[in-house]
Amino acid sequence: MPDVCCAVGCTNRRGKQFRVSFYRIPAEPDRREKWISAINRVAKTDSRNPKSKTDWTPTQYTRLCSEHFIKGKKSDNPLSPDYVPSIFNHTPSTRKNKRARDMERFEGREMKRRRKRREEESEAVAGLLDLSARQQELQDPVPPVQEVKARECESEHCRDCIRSLESECQALRGENDRLKSTIKSFSFDETSFKDNDLKVKKMAGLPSFE
Repeated sequence: MPDVCCAVGCTNRRGKQFRVSFYRIPAEPDRREKWISAINRVAKTDSRNPKSKTDWTPTQYTRLCSEHFIKGKKSDNPLSPDYVPSIFNHTPSTRKNKRARDMERFEGREMKRRRKRREEESEAVAGLLDLSARQQELQDPVPPVQEVKARECESEHCRDCIRSLESECQALRGENDRLKSTIKSFSFDETSFKDNDLKVKKMAGLPSFE
């Protein structure tokens, strides 16, 4: 026997309509009671008294179709307006409009909640990456200064610079020695005249230092 919608006035059955789902009446007591109340179906038990009515009790084969939900499918979120069906022939249009507005507000809150959760997750990921980078920096060994210098001097460019500086330093030392010798030749102390008869004769007019 194909599934048939239990809502009063609804003729939907499985396989007849495209994209129509059929749901069992929930087993959870509180939600089940709300569904039965929303469906608002009654059972006549006494054929001799048509006005005699009793509460309708769904069976394990009872189904409700998806067209009785605002978004076209049930929701298992207790905060959603589609947690309980609300679109029926007996539902006043004012109530249907109110339920539609409730759904818009609910979807707006859900969108904000999901956006906030994504932002928090992004911040958490960024924090973890930063923490991981800091831990890696602490774990990486810092090479001694001597090792760094030695490694830098292994390049050909570095060796050329060292040779150039050594050559320049040697030239400066030679020039310094020549300047010292020149200055010494112009000094007039006793040592500068000793053993230098030409300087004595030129500067003092004497034949020799003695």
